[in-house]
Amino acid sequence: MLLAVAAVLGAASVWVLLGGGPADRLKPPPRFRPGRGAPIRRLAPAVAGAFSLVVATALFGVVGGVLAAGVCAVPWARTRWRARTRTSRIPVSTDLPVVIGLLASGVRSGATVPACLTAVSRAARGRLGGELAAVGEQLRLGATPAEAWRRSALPEPLAAVGRDLARAADTGAPVADLLDRHAADLRRVLRVRAVARVERLGVLVVAPLGLCFLPAFVLIGIVPMAAELLSRALGG
Repeated sequence: MLLAVAAVLGAASVWVLLGGGPADRLKPPPRFRPGRGAPIRRLAPAVAGAFSLVVATALFGVVGGVLAAGVCAVPWARTRWRARTRTSRIPVSTDLPVVIGLLASGVRSGATVPACLTAVSRAARGRLGGELAAVGEQLRLGATPAEAWRRSALPEPLAAVGRDLARAADTGAPVADLLDRHAADLRRVLRVRAVARVERLGVLVVAPLGLCFLPAFVLIGIVPMAAELLSRALGG
């Protein structure tokens, strides 16, 4: 039992050290040069799986190797399924409420929405800046707000902002207040997600500690009691 727990913990440590599993999603993406760090990330699941397979086969024989292969196949299949179902949308980040707040400040100062989008796109990072610049350019060229904001790569909260801005252009609703509400709602959602992620991390950290104490609890508490009951039953 203790050797099995050691094998599982060793495989988990190899997985985490090489950059795989849930711990990889909790830390920011590393900055590495193309062609150097990427192969290590691709080989991390294979190395962890091979380590588990070798240790399980050496300890428990062919049956242990088959069980270890089945256990290692579950996260691999889950990762592949997520990669296939992943869309091309820009992920929601903590910068998004700041972007929406900047748009609200620009509109409140008297600038038009296309001008605000162009100015904010220069400060936004990555694909988000390019998408905002494209929306502003389409609005400047005369496209309707509904057509300009209909872009599949925009994050879902920003797409909702675009739909509300398109309705506000028809109804005359105050745009700045609308953007402020979206920014406040998005900050609240991100705060709830961060708290849930921290609570989940606390549970995941306690799990290996429980696995370490479980063999000692079984050997010291349950096994002597079961042996005593068995000896009394046989003696009686």
